[in-house]
Parts: sequence; C-alpha cells; structure tokens
Amino acid sequence: MIFSLLDASQIKVSLSPSMVMSPVKSLSLILGIGSQPVGVEGASNCDFCTIKDRCAYQRLRPHGQHTPA
Repeated sequence: MIFSLLDASQIKVSLSPSMVMSPVKSLSLILGIGSQPVGVEGASNCDFCTIKDRCAYQRLRPHGQHTPA
C-alpha cells in the first residue's frame, strides 16, 4: 500500500514481487496525526491482528491479557 502511494525510487528503496523491501534494512511506517483519538477503548493490538488465532506470542501472555494498543 505504501509503495503505491509514493515514488520509492527517490529514496532508492524497491519492493520485490514477494513484498520484501530492498535494501533489507529499510523501514516503512504510517504515522497518523490529528485531534481525534485512534483505536477502540479496551481493545489491544491483538484484537486487530490477522494471525491472532495462530500467534506464538499469544500463549506466552497470561490468559486474557494483551499488549496495550
């Protein structure tokens, strides 16, 4: 998604067909700035994770506890 919004060639970063950035030590992120709160009160990052059902880290947390959003 990020690569479709910008010309990454200007910063000499490319995306392979398997979605790996080159150079490997490249970093991408999205930062939101605004006056409205983001997220859902009482929810955690785990609640929105696409692999939460098979997450290796989920079993390491005490039951019912998640990483705060």
